[in-house]
Amino acid sequence: MSTTTDGPGGENELGGGSGRGRVTGAVAVRAIAVRAVPKSEHTADELEDACWPRESTGAVAVPVLRLALADGVSDSYLAGAWAREIVRAFGTRAPVSATIDAGEFTEVLQRLCAAWQPRLRRYVRVERENRDLPWWEKRKLSSGSAATVLAVCVHGDGTWTAAALGDTCVFHLRDRRVLRAFPLEDARRFDSAPDTVGSVGVADWAALGRRVRLHRGTWSPGDTFVLASDALAEWALRTGSPWRELDAVVDAETDGPGGPGEPDGRGTFSRWVAGLRTTGAMRDDDVCAVRLTLE
Repeated sequence: MSTTTDGPGGENELGGGSGRGRVTGAVAVRAIAVRAVPKSEHTADELEDACWPRESTGAVAVPVLRLALADGVSDSYLAGAWAREIVRAFGTRAPVSATIDAGEFTEVLQRLCAAWQPRLRRYVRVERENRDLPWWEKRKLSSGSAATVLAVCVHGDGTWTAAALGDTCVFHLRDRRVLRAFPLEDARRFDSAPDTVGSVGVADWAALGRRVRLHRGTWSPGDTFVLASDALAEWALRTGSPWRELDAVVDAETDGPGGPGEPDGRGTFSRWVAGLRTTGAMRDDDVCAVRLTLE
C-alpha cells in the first residue's frame, strides 16, 4: 500500500537492485513494511505524516539504505505536503556519509526551505485563480508549514546513523528486544510542543542545529528497525514490550487495496489502531510506521 498518492515507490526509492542474499559491504533487506492511519474521521488524503520509502517493498541489497519519517504539525499550512517534501529530501537528495552531523542535517533542511517558497507561491497563485482564499488560510500562509523530522541511514559497513528534530522515533530491535530507542526513551517525555522545522521564519539555523539529536550505532544481520510517529512511539514506550503485538498486526496487513493507506480504513492495522484509540491506549493522531527487517 502507499501512504501518499504522488510518485512511484518501491525499488527506485531504495536506490539499488533487488534480490535476496547478503552482499559484502551492502545492506541486505528482507522486507520493509509501511503502515499509516489518519486521525479518526479523516481520510488518507488528509494524512499529515509522511515516510520514506513511501511503499512497502521486498528483498533488496543496497550500499546505504535511507529511511525518513516526518510528522506535519496539524495547525500549520499544507502540513502533509511539507512532511512529504522533507522525507523525499532525506530519502533521495541528502548526502550519504559514514556519520551524520547537525550541520549536514540542517543544510538539507535549509535547501528544502529555499526550494519550498517558490513552489508555495505557485500553488497559491493557482488556488487564487480558482477560489477566494478564506482569512484563516491567508493567516496560515504567513506562518508556513512545520514538521518533526527523523532521518536514518543504515550503512553496509554495519553501522547506522540517525538525526532527529522532535519526537518522531526509531527503535533498533534484536529478537524483539530494544537495543536503542531514539531520540526519546521515556513515554513521559512526549508533549504537545516538540521541536519542529518550519518552512518559513528560521532566523537562526545554527540555533536549530543545536536542537538536533544525533546517534550512531551498529547493526547485525537479522535486526529490525521501526520508525514511528509520536502517537505510536509513545504507545510503544509506555507499553514496554509491544513488538510481538505490533509484528502481528503489521504482518496480517496486506499491501494492496483496502490496506491502511486506503480511505475506507478497513485494513487490519487501521482496525488495530482504532481499537487502541477507543480504549484510550493511543492518542487520536496520525499514525505512521516503517518496519525494516534485515537479512
